Amino acid sequence: CSRDWSSDVCSSELFLRISVRLVVKDAEEAEAVEKKPALLMSARSSILDVLSAQTSDKLVTPEGKAELKKTIKEHVAEALD
Repeated sequence: CSRDWSSDVCSSELFLRISVRLVVKDAEEAEAVEKKPALLMSARSSILDVLSAQTSDKLVTPEGKAELKKTIKEHVAEALD
Protein backbone atom coordinates (compact mmCIF):
# COMPACT_ATOMS: atom_id res chain seq x y z
CA CYS A 1 0.00 0.00 0.00
CA SER A 2 1.30 3.42 -0.75
CA ARG A 3 -0.33 6.78 -0.40
CA ASP A 4 0.87 9.99 -1.99
CA TRP A 5 0.17 13.42 -0.63
CA SER A 6 1.77 16.79 -0.91
CA SER A 7 1.87 19.77 1.34
CA ASP A 8 3.41 23.18 1.69
CA VAL A 9 5.28 24.18 4.82
CA CYS A 10 6.14 27.84 5.09
CA SER A 11 7.42 30.38 7.54
CA SER A 12 8.02 34.08 7.20
CA GLU A 13 11.34 33.43 5.46
CA LEU A 14 11.18 30.01 3.83
CA PHE A 15 8.88 27.83 1.82
CA LEU A 16 9.07 24.04 1.49
CA ARG A 17 6.98 21.98 -0.90
CA ILE A 18 7.06 18.26 -0.31
CA SER A 19 5.60 15.11 -1.75
CA VAL A 20 5.46 12.09 0.49
CA ARG A 21 4.71 8.47 -0.26
CA LEU A 22 3.85 6.33 2.72
CA VAL A 23 4.90 2.76 2.04
CA VAL A 24 4.04 0.10 4.59
CA LYS A 25 5.82 -3.20 5.13
CA ASP A 26 3.07 -5.69 4.31
CA ALA A 27 -0.51 -6.24 3.25
CA GLU A 28 -1.73 -6.49 6.84
CA GLU A 29 -0.41 -3.03 7.67
CA ALA A 30 -1.77 -1.67 4.39
CA GLU A 31 -5.21 -3.01 5.28
CA ALA A 32 -5.05 -1.42 8.74
CA VAL A 33 -4.23 1.96 7.21
CA GLU A 34 -7.01 1.58 4.64
CA LYS A 35 -9.59 0.71 7.32
CA LYS A 36 -8.54 3.49 9.69
CA PRO A 37 -7.99 6.78 7.85
CA ALA A 38 -7.12 8.38 11.19
CA LEU A 39 -3.83 6.43 11.11
CA LEU A 40 -2.85 8.06 7.84
CA MET A 41 -3.90 11.48 9.11
CA SER A 42 -1.83 10.95 12.25
CA ALA A 43 1.21 9.94 10.20
CA ARG A 44 0.79 13.01 7.99
CA SER A 45 0.48 15.27 11.01
CA SER A 46 3.63 13.77 12.52
CA ILE A 47 5.58 14.40 9.32
CA LEU A 48 4.40 18.01 9.15
CA ASP A 49 5.34 18.55 12.82
CA VAL A 50 8.86 17.23 12.18
CA LEU A 51 9.30 19.28 9.00
CA SER A 52 8.04 22.51 10.54
CA ALA A 53 10.72 22.25 13.24
CA GLN A 54 13.57 22.10 10.70
CA THR A 55 15.89 24.86 9.57
CA SER A 56 17.33 25.31 6.10
CA ASP A 57 20.88 25.26 7.51
CA LYS A 58 20.27 21.77 8.81
CA LEU A 59 18.55 20.43 5.71
CA VAL A 60 21.26 21.42 3.24
CA THR A 61 23.78 18.98 4.73
CA PRO A 62 23.82 15.24 4.02
CA GLU A 63 23.90 14.59 7.77
CA GLY A 64 20.88 16.82 8.30
CA LYS A 65 18.94 15.04 5.57
CA ALA A 66 19.82 11.62 7.00
CA GLU A 67 18.77 12.73 10.48
CA LEU A 68 15.50 14.09 9.09
CA LYS A 69 14.71 10.77 7.37
CA LYS A 70 15.41 8.88 10.58
CA THR A 71 13.27 11.24 12.65
CA ILE A 72 10.37 11.04 10.20
CA LYS A 73 10.50 7.23 10.18
CA GLU A 74 10.43 7.15 13.99
CA HIS A 75 7.50 9.57 14.23
CA VAL A 76 5.48 7.80 11.54
CA ALA A 77 6.09 4.42 13.19
CA GLU A 78 4.73 5.84 16.46
CA ALA A 79 1.72 7.31 14.65
CA LEU A 80 0.88 3.99 13.01
CA ASP A 81 1.14 1.96 16.23
